[in-house]
Amino acid sequence: MEKQGADLGVLALATVSDRTSIENPHSLKSCLRKIKRLQREVSRRKKGNAKREKTCQKLAQAHLRVANFRKNALHQATSWLARTKSAVVWKT
Repeated sequence: MEKQGADLGVLALATVSDRTSIENPHSLKSCLRKIKRLQREVSRRKKGNAKREKTCQKLAQAHLRVANFRKNALHQATSWLARTKSAVVWKT
């Protein structure tokens, strides 16, 4: 049985030893325009204003969406590795 490994990287999320590459999710890039707009809107409003609180909640939801994209990409990658490879070991 041939041993295989995966390398976590910056350009790709992971590269398996059989040259299979798992791409990084471009979640921030897709939501960045909305996050920038909401952040500017929050910074222009006065503290304690009800509209500012509502805008802060919208901004938090946009950030949560990016976090969920990333979690989903990691979950899909690790699930694929578990299904297709005989053993997966985490080494630090």
